Amino acid sequence: MKVIGLIGKVVVGIMATALLVAVILLGWFWFGDWQSRAVRDVEFVHETILAHHPGAVDPENPDFLVRMDDALAHALPLARSARSPSDHRAALDAYTDVFADGHLTVATIADAPGVISRATANRDQMSGTAGVDISGNSAWITISSFNERTAPIASITQSIEARAGTLRSLDRIVFDLRGNGGGDSAFGTRIARALWTAEVYRDWVPVSAGGVDWRATADNAAHVHGIAEKHASRGRSEAAQSWTRLAERLDAAVAAGEDYARQNFRTREITRTLESPVSADVIVITDDACASSCLNFMDELLALPGVLHVGEETSSDTQYIDVRYVNLPSRVGRLFIPLKVYRDRRRPPGGTYVPQIAADASSLDAASLEALTRSQ
Repeated sequence: MKVIGLIGKVVVGIMATALLVAVILLGWFWFGDWQSRAVRDVEFVHETILAHHPGAVDPENPDFLVRMDDALAHALPLARSARSPSDHRAALDAYTDVFADGHLTVATIADAPGVISRATANRDQMSGTAGVDISGNSAWITISSFNERTAPIASITQSIEARAGTLRSLDRIVFDLRGNGGGDSAFGTRIARALWTAEVYRDWVPVSAGGVDWRATADNAAHVHGIAEKHASRGRSEAAQSWTRLAERLDAAVAAGEDYARQNFRTREITRTLESPVSADVIVITDDACASSCLNFMDELLALPGVLHVGEETSSDTQYIDVRYVNLPSRVGRLFIPLKVYRDRRRPPGGTYVPQIAADASSLDAASLEALTRSQ
């Protein structure tokens, strides 16, 4: 018994010591030198953008470097006076806000955990979880993201591909994109091609741009290699091969000391003469969260026949897109940075889509959508 009691005292002592150490570390972390952290992180953001962002070497956007200098001039004074996590975040925001680009941003511990948009909350409450819901002669397709890490977009896409014939013959198809901030554009393209067929898609949807230039750096190339490996591990051989070719092109550009690796898009003749196989009325709902790959999907949907846009005006993006992230030196946040720049894109930087029927997107459900479209 004495031995057991002694062991208990030792365990309690160890736990008390561990708790004390944790409290000390937490106090150091929370009340530590936020000024030094903020200054170091702001300078790191500046240096990383200069080293890896396509805009820093973009001959078509010479003002980008001027904006970088302006951003640094805005952010450093705030960083030098930082005393808390929120001050640290404010300094970083002062830098990235200059670019007005949702793809160039930071996320830190100052971001409130578990915060979701009003639109996302209402969408999940009114329309159910993401997926394909067929009821009677209508389908409600909720796509909250094109990002596989945050939404079941792969299974949604496969479901649409498998049930395309059924979907086409319904009275109504609703694409609910509320809260969708983007992800992988390939899923949107697969959905459009499956529903309207590849032939009609090619006849109606123009190529989005002349091509893209990928900023050629070793770190960017390594990121693209990682994407190729991810697709290969999931059995997507075609996507893996495509990303591998791009990664090798980036490797070659880095070795040659070039700023960019060029990726040209094939043009095609658009005649819009093929008849749509979709007899259903197609409605797409957006709110102001729609950006990035969500906008790319809108490019495709609104080029196809018989699609009605309802809800709120979308967000916008710039010509710089496709992001990766890097950890900040302070280890309390991440910088998200674009990797490529569109050339001759049809939708201009800052371009949005304004719905044909404007409505408070957060309040839309099947019944209210029916009443709204009947009244027009």
